[in-house]
Amino acid sequence: MKKIVGIVAVSLVILIAGLTYINNSVVDHSEYFRDELIRLGVERGGMPIEGFTAPMYLNVFPGLTKADFDGVRSFEGIYNFNATELMYKRTAGNRMSSAEQTISDAGYRKLLKNISKRLNIVVTSASDVTTILEKLK
Repeated sequence: MKKIVGIVAVSLVILIAGLTYINNSVVDHSEYFRDELIRLGVERGGMPIEGFTAPMYLNVFPGLTKADFDGVRSFEGIYNFNATELMYKRTAGNRMSSAEQTISDAGYRKLLKNISKRLNIVVTSASDVTTILEKLK
């Protein structure tokens, strides 16, 4: 009985570690994704003064969808997709700024997760991010 409990416990630890690795792999590559998306966005549409917003990216990357931005955080709010429209909801309590809809670092992580899920690409390396970026062009 002790052997069975031990085997089950070890199996659970291995399973949890594997799932954590897969989940964190997107986070590990989100910085590269952000930097490359910004670089390509500048090449394709010019440099925005205060950073990119969801509508800006949708204008320069035909492979993006409004649904990709569901749950993506900005500096002062969050984007939500309601089946047909992308909406922006301000969540910050401080004064409004002209950069409020600029996508935050956490927003880029969520955006990468949403896109990789839609495209069915598990992000485990920078080359996976490059593949995703190619599909967005």
